[in-house]
Amino acid sequence: MAEDKARSRVVLYVNYHGKLEVATGIVRNEDEGGDEDDGENGDGPASAKAKDDSPKLTPPATLFEDLTAQKTAALRVELVHNPDVALAAVVHAMLLRAYTGYVSEQRRPASAANL
Repeated sequence: MAEDKARSRVVLYVNYHGKLEVATGIVRNEDEGGDEDDGENGDGPASAKAKDDSPKLTPPATLFEDLTAQKTAALRVELVHNPDVALAAVVHAMLLRAYTGYVSEQRRPASAANL
């Protein structure tokens, strides 16, 4: 019990409602060293290495395009129903350009490329 407490960590994060929350007892994989198995039953480090050698599956690019289109459509619908949020988003984008000089490379107009 004392060793588990010494290895565990605390994570602070902001939840969905903007409140600070604390998650205690978090143990990273690198810190788990006390109960290592010899890998005979498939739960130990030997099986973990075998899993790492498996090929990585990557989703097709068309899936990303489809999900991005759906996300964009959903954002448009929500902004239509919330004009205050839409105005805040537009003002935020304008202030980013005006005060920080931030302009996305993808959305930079050709005339602004020489600035």
